[in-house]
Amino acid sequence: MQTSSIRQPIMIDTLSQLDKGDKLNLESRFEIQNKDETYLSHQYAVPIRRHQVEEAKAAHSTNFQASFTLLKCFIGAGILALPYSFHQVGMIPAILTLTFVGIMTYYCMSLLMQVADAKKGTRLETMAYDVLGTWGMYAVEITVSLHQFGSSTASLMLATKFLNYLFCNLGFDVLCGTKSLQVLVCLLVVVPLSTINNMHWFYIPSIASSTLALTGIATQLSYDLDIIQSNPEVQRSFLENFTSMEISNLPMFIGVAVYMFEGVGTFFNIRAAMARPSDFPILLKYQMFVVVLLYILFASLCYLALGANIPGIVIFALPVRGWYIWIVGLYAVAVLMGYPLRLFPLLKILENSNFLKYRIFDQKLQTINWALRYGVRFILIILMLIIVFTAKSLNTLLSFIGSCISVFLAFILPLLMYNAYFASTISRSRKRFNQVLLCIGLTMGVVGAVVSFADMVGLRQGSGGGGH
Repeated sequence: MQTSSIRQPIMIDTLSQLDKGDKLNLESRFEIQNKDETYLSHQYAVPIRRHQVEEAKAAHSTNFQASFTLLKCFIGAGILALPYSFHQVGMIPAILTLTFVGIMTYYCMSLLMQVADAKKGTRLETMAYDVLGTWGMYAVEITVSLHQFGSSTASLMLATKFLNYLFCNLGFDVLCGTKSLQVLVCLLVVVPLSTINNMHWFYIPSIASSTLALTGIATQLSYDLDIIQSNPEVQRSFLENFTSMEISNLPMFIGVAVYMFEGVGTFFNIRAAMARPSDFPILLKYQMFVVVLLYILFASLCYLALGANIPGIVIFALPVRGWYIWIVGLYAVAVLMGYPLRLFPLLKILENSNFLKYRIFDQKLQTINWALRYGVRFILIILMLIIVFTAKSLNTLLSFIGSCISVFLAFILPLLMYNAYFASTISRSRKRFNQVLLCIGLTMGVVGAVVSFADMVGLRQGSGGGGH
C-alpha cells in the first residue's frame, strides 16, 4: 500500500487499539488525513466511521442503563409467539428446552467475551477476522445481515397480522383478509419510516415502542390470571395441559428458543458502551436468568389459561372490547414503530458494502445517488412482504431463522473462536466439552432448519400453523 498520499488509510492492527488509550491520537490523525473515514488494514479494509471513534471515547453507560437496554433486546416479536409454541410442543419439553438454550447461550457468550477481553476487541467481525481469518469475517457479516433481514421480516409479519386483526374487528370489511390492500397499508407506513438515516431519531420511538410492548404483555398476564382464578374448568385442566407433549414439534421449538435468546451483535454494542465493560459477563448472567424466568412465566400462564384455544399470536386472545382493543391497537403501533429499528442495521451493512458504498456516496460520504439508496430499501421491503404473505406462520418463520442463522451466531461461532484463540492454553476436557456443544449446536440447526422448512412449504402434517 502506498504511503505518499495525505489520504493514505491509517494503519492499525485492530479496532481493539481504541481500548488501549490511543483514542485521542487516533482522532487527531483521523481529522488530518481524511476527515471522513479511516481503515483497518490487514489484507482487508474495514471502515471506521467518525461516530465510531466518538462512541469509543464516550463509553458512559452505567450497569443499570446497560441492563435496561439488554432487557429490551430480548422483548421482541418472538415473545408473543412463544405461548403457542408451548402448546405445540408441551409445557415440560418447552420449559426444559428454554432453560437449556438459555444456559447454553450464556455459556457460549461468556466464551466469546473472554476472547473479546483477551484481544481488547469491540467489533465481532474484526475479532472473527483476527481469530478465524477472512472466512470468519465474511461469515459474521453474512449471517448478521441475514439475521437482521429475518428479524425485520418477522417484525413486519407481526405488524401485518396486527393490522388484519384490527381491520377485521373494527368493521373495516374491505381491508379484512384482503392481502393486496394490507400490503398497500404496510407500504404507506413502513416506506416513510425506512427513509430515516440517523439513528438519533429512533430514540423516542424506541422508548415509546418498549413501553407500549411491556404494557401489552402486562395486560395479557393480568387477563390470563383472571381466567385462571375465575374458571374452575381451566383449573381442572392444569394437569392435562402440563403433562401433554408433542415431541415431533420439538425441533421447531428449539429454533424459536434460539431465536429468542440470540443477540450477539447487540451484546457487543452494549458492552462497548459500558463504563466498565468487564462487568458485562455478570450483567449478562443475571439478565439471562431474569429473561428465562420471564419467558417461562409468560408462556406458561398464557398456555394454562387458554389451553388448546391459544392463538398463534397470544395477544389476539384478549376480548375485542373496551380497554383490550386499545391495548392491541397500541401494540400494533409499537410493532410498527419498532420495525425501522430492526431494519436500520441491515441498511447500514448493505450501504457500507464495497458494492454499494461508492455508488451511493462520494468520498465525503455525502449521498450522490438517492434513487439507488432508497431503491435498495424499497426492494428489501418488497422482498420482506413477499415472505410475510407466503410464510405459513410467525412461529415457523422464527424457527427457520433461529435454526439457520441464530444457531451459528449464538453457539457455533463463539465455540469456534474460543477453541481457536485459546488453542495453546485450553484444557483437553474443556476443548472436548466445547466440541460436544458444537456438535449439539450443529445438530439443532440442521434438524430445525429441515423441519421448519418442511413446515413452511407444507410437507409436514399436523404441525399447526399458528399466527393466522
